[in-house]
This record gives sequence, structure tokens and C-alpha cells, in this order.
Amino acid sequence: MKQVLVMGGTEFVGKAFLQQLINLGYSVDFLTTGRRRSTISGYTTHIKCNRKKRSDLTAALKHKQYHYIVDISAYDKEDVETLFLSINRTKLERYLFLSSGSVYCPSDTIFLEDSPRGENSHWGKYGLNKKEAEDFLISKANEIPFVIFRPP
Repeated sequence: MKQVLVMGGTEFVGKAFLQQLINLGYSVDFLTTGRRRSTISGYTTHIKCNRKKRSDLTAALKHKQYHYIVDISAYDKEDVETLFLSINRTKLERYLFLSSGSVYCPSDTIFLEDSPRGENSHWGKYGLNKKEAEDFLISKANEIPFVIFRPP
């Protein structure tokens, strides 16, 4: 059975991902700060820790290995980098990063995957932080099998 870690999972898109993965028969752990209670059942483990503290994250994940990671809660490069320094990637087949359309430079045209990314005054630091997280993943393309989703 494939093991999945969902970073986030108590609200919004994370909750939907968590439920769907459980419905599809995956063995699913999810990691949150623990401030909100999950209303979903069928998961394997709810890991509660602060992902921004590498020592806490490493301790929480030290005996775990995952085939897939769905990262809903990363907001910046440090979030992604800390996670990858804290996990065993031996079995990792894919890291799915939920980014944002805010990474694209303002444009009057429809965004394409290769549209210019950069500062967008509408989104400010949020968009730049997501872009930097993407840049980290792209720089590690030989080490990290990833997919980036950029919903508007």
C-alpha cells in the first residue's frame, strides 16, 4: 500500500485531498499544528507539530517514509526546504506542491505554465514567497520528483 503524507488537511483544499486519498485506499498521514481538530476519519496518523521548526519536524517524521507528499501548507522556500531536510526520501515517488497563480507577473493574457514569474503587486510577498519555494524545487529537480500546481 502506498504511503502518503499530506501537509495540512484540516481545512479547505487540504481536507479535500486528505478525504480523497483515504477514499482511494491510500495509507495517509497528515501533519498540522494541531490547532484545529480533524472531522475526517480513516487516516493513519495525525502528526501534530510546527513544520517551521526543523528539530520538531525531524523528530515527528524520523521513522516515516512516504511514496507521495501533498504539500498544501508551504508558504515559502524555508517551509519546503525544512521538510526535505527532515524526511527520508528513499521511497519518495512524487512531491506535489500547491503553489499559486500569484507567482506570475501581471499580464493581460492568459497565463501559461512558462509565463514569466516574478513580482506581482496584487499579491505582494505572498506571491514572491511561493515563487521562491518553486525556485527551490526547480533547483533540486535531479533530487526531488515534483509537480507544481498553480491554481488562480
